[in-house]
Order: sequence, then C-alpha cells, then structure tokens
Amino acid sequence: MLGLQQPQATDLREVGTIMKMITDIERVGDLAVDIAKIGLKIEKELGHTGFVDIPRISNVARLMLREALEAFVRRDKDIIAEVIAKDDEVDRLYRDLRGQLHDHMRSSPDDVVTASWLLLAIHHIERIADHAVNIAERVEFMVTGHMRQHENLHRAVSE
Repeated sequence: MLGLQQPQATDLREVGTIMKMITDIERVGDLAVDIAKIGLKIEKELGHTGFVDIPRISNVARLMLREALEAFVRRDKDIIAEVIAKDDEVDRLYRDLRGQLHDHMRSSPDDVVTASWLLLAIHHIERIADHAVNIAERVEFMVTGHMRQHENLHRAVSE
C-alpha cells in the first residue's frame, strides 16, 4: 500500500498506527502467554493467590486494551481519554499489590519463590495496560494528527 498507493495525511497516519498497533498487540500476546505459564507454576506450588487481588488489576488492564481497540474501530477520542485515565488506577493497583506481595514474602519466607512469580505476573499485567495506553495514544494521533507524548515533551523543553 505504501509503495503502490502512496497514502498521504490521514491515510498515512492510519497505516502507521496499524503497524505500531500490531507490535503492541503482539507484545500483549507474549505477556499473556507468560502470565498463563506463571499461573500454572503458582497453582502447582502454592495452590492459592487469595492474599493479593490479581483479578482486579487484570480486569482493568483487559478493559483498557479492549477500549483502546474499540477507540481505533470507532475513531473515538472520548474512549481514548478513558483508556489513558485508567492507567493511573493500574499503576496504583500495581504499587499496592507489589507491597502486599513484599509483606507476604516477609511473613511467609517459604512462599518467596512463588510470590516472586506473582510479582512478575502483576508486572506483566501492568505492562499490558501500558501497551493499551500506547495504542490509545497512537489512535489519538491517527484521529487528530497530534501526538500527546511529543506535545508534552515540546512544552517541557520550551518552558
């Protein structure tokens, strides 16, 4: 398409956005596979994870990814803003869960190895949310022609 049809402006932004989204989606898939493998290890060794609320952070991250893709389909700036706003919640949940896991490691030293796997799993979930934000920001660029990251950087340099 790039070589034969020479897209310009909006079409070129769309092609570029799709190419970048593919990379983020592929990385999310890799992280999901790693999380599934971690889940199997934890189930085998620990048998329970009730001491940390993993479903809560994973539900928010999953919703962010779904909404980022929905924003692409609908070209909806309101959905983009919702995805970006939810990133702060995921970051807060990640910090809280990380602290809970550290506390569990201190109080149950026999569970340190398994809890470290949980720590890696919640880190992967937080990264999935970051990829959702990347997608949302690229969709915003596709729709508006303005890239949020570059605008913030430009403001910081000019001030």
